[in-house]
Amino acid sequence: MTVFSAQRVYEAMKQVVQEAGPDFVYDKNACGRDGSCRYYWRDQPDCLIGKVLAKLGIDVKTELEGVGQRPYDWRRTSRQYLAERFTDNALAIMQTAQLLQDKGTSWGNCIEIENLTSHMIQKNVDQIID
Repeated sequence: MTVFSAQRVYEAMKQVVQEAGPDFVYDKNACGRDGSCRYYWRDQPDCLIGKVLAKLGIDVKTELEGVGQRPYDWRRTSRQYLAERFTDNALAIMQTAQLLQDKGTSWGNCIEIENLTSHMIQKNVDQIID
C-alpha cells in the first residue's frame, strides 16, 4: 500500500485548485448538501479533500465506506480510514486545508503555505495551552 507524503498531498491539492480555479469557494449549501461539507456527493468527489483523495487514486465512495456522502468528521475519517495511507504531516495539511475550506476560504487561499502553516502552528499552540 502506498503511503502518501505531505509533498505528494500538496501537489495533488495544487492540481485540484488549478482545475477549479483559485477563487473557487466550496458551497456546502448547494445541491442539497444541507449545509454539510462532503467528501463525495452525487457520484463525484466533492470537497477539496475529496477531490485530493480521488486525485491520489483513492476511491472515496468505496474506501471511506459511505462516510463520504455523510457530513464528515475529520477525526473519525482520518483515524479509521486514512491513517495508514498518509504520513502525519500529510494528514495535518489535509485537515488544515479542510478547516479553512469549511470556514468559506477560497481553495487557492486554503492551500497557500502561509495559511496552512499559521493554522497548523496555532492548532499546536492551542493544544499545548489546553
